[in-house]
Amino acid sequence: ILDERGDIVHQQKRKIGVRDTAITGSRETLRKGLVAIFEDIFKETGIGENDIKHCVSGGMITSEIGLIEIPHLCAPVSVDHLAANVRIVSDQSVLPLDFPFIFVPGVKNDYPRTGTLGSIRFMDFMRGEEIQCFGVLSNYPEIRPPFTIIVLSSHTKYIHMDAHERIVGSITTLSGQIYEALISST
Repeated sequence: ILDERGDIVHQQKRKIGVRDTAITGSRETLRKGLVAIFEDIFKETGIGENDIKHCVSGGMITSEIGLIEIPHLCAPVSVDHLAANVRIVSDQSVLPLDFPFIFVPGVKNDYPRTGTLGSIRFMDFMRGEEIQCFGVLSNYPEIRPPFTIIVLSSHTKYIHMDAHERIVGSITTLSGQIYEALISST
């Protein structure tokens, strides 16, 4: 929860995500888990549903197994292009809470539609990392692109931003997932 200045006033975590949708085949577990997070916040802070102006969501929550599918934007993408394509949803069937949800689309490479094995390296997408990229630009005004941002997570993603402050493409490796599989499943 952020205040009017953008300062964090409360945060809540729960192990819930689109993985639950993939396992169960239903969005209901995800929906219930997210509602439970907000209920905990309301209980712990005294903040009410009417005090929330909106909720901003990005990442896999906007995928086909998330709460609502938002199509990827094709790179290059600027922050203005991304902002112009968010979807504002106030729909109790998506999430039964009484404030609007702003869903941020992901970004994908603009790769050839008649892909071949040789062009597979151009096929990449992101859901969530685009927000991190524009956050870097916002939080570190002294650092200007062109540059490549490296995201180290369950996978390693290289995201290139051009001199016009646009995401122009990404490449992903599965090294983190392979490493986790090796240490936990072999």
